[in-house]
Amino acid sequence: MMVTRISRSGQAFRQAWLALMERKTQTYLSIAGVCVGVAAVIFLSMITESGRIKIFNEFETYGLTTIWVYRHWEQQAPDETRRSGSGISNENIKAFEHGCCPSVLRYSPNVYLEDWRRQLYAGNNFTQTPVQGVGVDFFVIDRNSFIEGRGFNIKDVSAKRKVAVIGLKTKQKLFGELQSALGKTIRVDGFSYKVIGVLQNKDRTILDALGATQGFDINDRFLVPYTTYQSVLGTKDIHTLLAEAKDQRSLTQAVSEIESTLLRLNNRRFQYRLDTMSQWIDTANEILNLVASVGVSAAMISLFVGGIGIFNVLSSSVTERTREIGIRKAVGAGNADILRQFLFEAGVIGVMGAMFGVLFSLLVGIVLYFIYDLILMPSWLYVFLAVFSAIGIAIFAAVKPANKAAKMKPAEALRIE
Repeated sequence: MMVTRISRSGQAFRQAWLALMERKTQTYLSIAGVCVGVAAVIFLSMITESGRIKIFNEFETYGLTTIWVYRHWEQQAPDETRRSGSGISNENIKAFEHGCCPSVLRYSPNVYLEDWRRQLYAGNNFTQTPVQGVGVDFFVIDRNSFIEGRGFNIKDVSAKRKVAVIGLKTKQKLFGELQSALGKTIRVDGFSYKVIGVLQNKDRTILDALGATQGFDINDRFLVPYTTYQSVLGTKDIHTLLAEAKDQRSLTQAVSEIESTLLRLNNRRFQYRLDTMSQWIDTANEILNLVASVGVSAAMISLFVGGIGIFNVLSSSVTERTREIGIRKAVGAGNADILRQFLFEAGVIGVMGAMFGVLFSLLVGIVLYFIYDLILMPSWLYVFLAVFSAIGIAIFAAVKPANKAAKMKPAEALRIE
């Protein structure tokens, strides 16, 4: 039974192909219409998916499990006296280091002035660069890598050493492209610091364009141990606490643990704000999904246009082949055979158009990669959507002409010359 069905389907496919080749121009145009529609859907999905990868790669430079903790200055009762201080102290940091929050992997205190930018001097060269005091784990949390030297260790922090790690752009401004910065001295606000590390550049092109970085150049910065900078500024405040959750699933719990610990340690004298990458991730996904939906919906219109072309081709084919249909029915072909024949013809157009559309979109992606070094990754969900939509629309467009052909009476069809 199964063999018989396969044999009939194969015969119907061959007949469909031969019938289509009798009207090559119309067939090729119909295939081209489907091809363009499928290629448009896939190509738009490739652009969206590549944009998603690019954005999330930039998000990774912040750390997807990173938590920024700082005092929430806006939360204050109208009749409450404004308390001074950042709300996070060295004593709080000691409590965190003793394992108060099981969902948190590591911490780094951050110390800075309200106006981060300070004048840096190295020999006769100078530049204005943001200065920040950080902890030992800052470089891990902030996903930094080094092209020269190292980050801070526990002795640097405990001894309040005047050592510094600088961004690559800062190094280039002060020491040029070719000269090493390691061991060199940089003066800031009357204090001299020895450079022990230079950070690798980070790419935040898209986030800069979206204004997410607020004009802060991540590659132009001057970092010192937070205890060193506290002694320079004469403060014990921690202006921001940078933390890293154990994983994405622990992020919400980590936020809750940190906030409750700070409230308890400071007798609820301060309110805190805790930011994570989740809001940026959600916003990015919403925007990208909206762009993908609108773009793919627009591209699907070309598939429907291709479906109209298939409908016209098969409608004219039914009219031209009326006598053929009558002869086939006269020799024993049933309505189902005629219906299957025309649906197969539509299916062949849909399959070939989808196949060429997939190949064309992938070819365009490869060409763009070699010309612009632009990686366009296809979303296989949209590839399957485009292919099955093309085949489905093609068959749907053929239903009415196929039904018309199947319901023809042999005697009436044979009278057509």
